[in-house]
Amino acid sequence: MGANTSYASQGEVGRRLGKLGTGIVYAVHFVASTSVSWGSNHWDIFLQTGESEFISLEITARAPLGREGYPCRLDILHHSGDVPRRSHKVVAVPAHGWHTVADFLDVIVQAGNHMYEFTREGRGCAGWVHDQFYLFVRADLMAADKSLEFEEAINTWWERNAPRGPSPVTHGTYRRDRRGRRLGRRSRTR
Repeated sequence: MGANTSYASQGEVGRRLGKLGTGIVYAVHFVASTSVSWGSNHWDIFLQTGESEFISLEITARAPLGREGYPCRLDILHHSGDVPRRSHKVVAVPAHGWHTVADFLDVIVQAGNHMYEFTREGRGCAGWVHDQFYLFVRADLMAADKSLEFEEAINTWWERNAPRGPSPVTHGTYRRDRRGRRLGRRSRTR
């Protein structure tokens, strides 16, 4: 099941995902999957909700070249089985508390991080994944104790769990309005 969270407002994510949004997240897996031609990997996030149940969060280019680069869509997919068989490197981080998939997605939407553009060269998924790692830590959804392992992994090109060389993170941009304010960011009210 895929969903475009670009149109989801704060608090709406869980309703839009139905049963998928209610799963308790036990671990967050940052996965270097496909090896790409310029000596890097495509990176995804897998939220583990059961022994062999995962919800993947994948940022993908879905529109023609925009102002800064290629506008992206956040795809949300259910997977049964192991973390993807095509993975080249996985950094697994235990989740805190009893947070649901919808809680993780709400944090992304509240920060406006679902409104992302790759670079003009079509790069930037590692930058998006990098930003979510620290967003999840700040939101107390997971601990920061794996940050050194994560930094080493995301700045390396991987094939079959073996490092092939350095691959510094490339960041895209978060979409902004004409006044320079980030689009999609929601204010928190209490």
